[in-house]
Amino acid sequence: MEVVITTNAQFRLAEIHKHYSEEATPEKATEIVNQIIDRALSLDKLANRGRIDEDLKSLGKSHRYILERHYKIIYRVEDKTVYVTDVFSNWQHPDKKIKRNR
Repeated sequence: MEVVITTNAQFRLAEIHKHYSEEATPEKATEIVNQIIDRALSLDKLANRGRIDEDLKSLGKSHRYILERHYKIIYRVEDKTVYVTDVFSNWQHPDKKIKRNR
């Protein structure tokens, strides 16, 4: 399967990088973002292994997630493509997910 990281997810990764660059070091930020990307790209095999995201169920798009660190990598599968739609910190309020994944 092909894995596509959407513009929204890329934006979230840039935010994560900025945060860790300021709180730690740019090198640490790059390491964390690369771990998230590597985990997302691993969805090319067994894409349906993630749990169904109950908070997004009402959207009817069958969003799932896998975890990397304290981040949910939110995605949906369409045909033979996995769309990573968001990277969401478990420390944020879940209502933000619905707004970002419509």
